[in-house]
Amino acid sequence: MKRILAIALVWGLLAPSASAATFFSGDTLRINLPDAADAYFAGSLVNLESVLDGDLIGAAQTVTVDKEVVEDVSVAGETIQINAPVGDDVRVAGSTIAINEDIEGDVLAFASTVTVAEGVTIGGDLVASAATVKVDGDVEGMLRAGGEQVVLTGTVGGDADVRATKLVLEGAVAGNATVVVSDTLDLVGDAERIQGDLKYYAPEDLSLENRVGGEVSYDESLGEEMAQDFEWKAVGASLFTLWTITRLLWAAVVIGTIMLLFNKYFRKASMSLHTGSDVAASFGWGSVALFLPPVAILALLISTIGLPIGLFAGALYVFGLFFTGSVTALFLSHLLNSQMQMEANNVRLFFMALGVYVVTMVVGLVPGLSFIIWLGLGLLAWGALIRAAKV
Repeated sequence: MKRILAIALVWGLLAPSASAATFFSGDTLRINLPDAADAYFAGSLVNLESVLDGDLIGAAQTVTVDKEVVEDVSVAGETIQINAPVGDDVRVAGSTIAINEDIEGDVLAFASTVTVAEGVTIGGDLVASAATVKVDGDVEGMLRAGGEQVVLTGTVGGDADVRATKLVLEGAVAGNATVVVSDTLDLVGDAERIQGDLKYYAPEDLSLENRVGGEVSYDESLGEEMAQDFEWKAVGASLFTLWTITRLLWAAVVIGTIMLLFNKYFRKASMSLHTGSDVAASFGWGSVALFLPPVAILALLISTIGLPIGLFAGALYVFGLFFTGSVTALFLSHLLNSQMQMEANNVRLFFMALGVYVVTMVVGLVPGLSFIIWLGLGLLAWGALIRAAKV
């Protein structure tokens, strides 16, 4: 009962839509789940080797999906290859992304290179931002692509919005198209490439009427918008990447330091959740730790004698809030290790904790979930630690 309670609580907060979940961590992972479940992972080399009747979520240096994923794929890594069908949406970020099999839903991809292979069908929309975007397959929905070079030899069933240095269009767009290029716009051959209307900007006005089924309009204002968009997107992407890397490095340092100093309390806290009343008590103590200190700190700050103590206590409270993500990740790794009887050593616990931290970052990108995850799991973790320290 306690194992079911703990796992349901943890993954119920991390992924409310999942009926079951399994976490994998380590250097080289071969994911093979015979039963319906979501798979969360963190590692170096990851390969999905069995049909996954759920979501695939995680981060690794290299991720290879060789078997079907029935629901969503949300993955970050240096190299990502999807070699099997995906039954719902795909959200990926990395350096090199290759989509080599059909995707039923939408695809959202951020990388250096994004490739959709010939013969592949994306059932929804494709949104891709990369230095090179190459679409040899078919997109049944809308195409929205940006980067240095965009090459489309497949087909787009809906509208297309492309903003790039160079666009090579050798395929076909069934809807309307908005195209902004700073260098080259090449509609290959004499065939009709765009069935709807074309609104575009290029360094010079081109004669494109015979390759566009609808109206063609040249709009210089699009060029000004593109210059502003690229400038802000470049700054935003750089800051986001720097922030993400900094968060991961900082989390690794904090988790490692906490393990050296307080690992026994985390182990003790993870083994204290036997019943529903234990969980409720932990939430209660976590709520006390969250809401009571600000009142006490404020009382100290407004008194002359207590001002230094209040400032020091306030600093500790802020640091505690800041470290909640790392504390929660380490607590959850101990909880999973205890309830699932994994018998992981400290090295594996460290990577499990870092993996949980990555998973909470990825899931937290979903609007509204980030605060729920931070608050719910944070209250549980701090409350269980306080109860363990009291005993």
